[in-house]
Amino acid sequence: MLGMHLWRPGGVFEFDGRLFWIDMSCGLIVCDDPFSSESKVQCGFIPLPQGSWRRFDTPGLEEERCVGGGGGYIQYLEIVDGVGLKLWRLEDYQGGEWGLVHNVSLMDVWSDESYLACGLPKLSPSVNLIHPFEEDVAFFVVKDKIFSVDIGKKKVLGCGVYSSLIRCDFPFVISTWPISISPLFRKLLNLLCAFICFE
Repeated sequence: MLGMHLWRPGGVFEFDGRLFWIDMSCGLIVCDDPFSSESKVQCGFIPLPQGSWRRFDTPGLEEERCVGGGGGYIQYLEIVDGVGLKLWRLEDYQGGEWGLVHNVSLMDVWSDESYLACGLPKLSPSVNLIHPFEEDVAFFVVKDKIFSVDIGKKKVLGCGVYSSLIRCDFPFVISTWPISISPLFRKLLNLLCAFICFE
């Protein structure tokens, strides 16, 4: 069936020595060590969590979904019906099993002091990206604001002006996990993330 599916350039990333090709409508194609000297490379398919499949031409999928490596996990984040956030973590590469980590109402985030202090409107945001080093943190965009949320704590960690002319991308490759990151290096990377996204 994947051969009949129109794969879109939803994103490619490397994690734990594997290359992942994302399609927000159905799942991830994973290649084990595609840069090895072996003549054959193992490939597989990891479907999105049950109930998350959509037609490939469904409008708005890129705004309400995100897949990426964060805090040592492969994570899938989805805005559900404009009022909920669900965060899954991939628990098993071979079986393609996801574990639901957080199921949060956006209303809880909207009513928190940290959200109100930023003056953010109570509107469903777009998902921008999953933080590469903090496992429960993601970036969202609403109107002209970009903000980060600790999904588990339902709190806004930072907020800034967003311009569609400047994409919030991270100009570095995340190394294979687990790795040891010094506290100073982690602090510098977090400052870089904040500068790229909030300045």
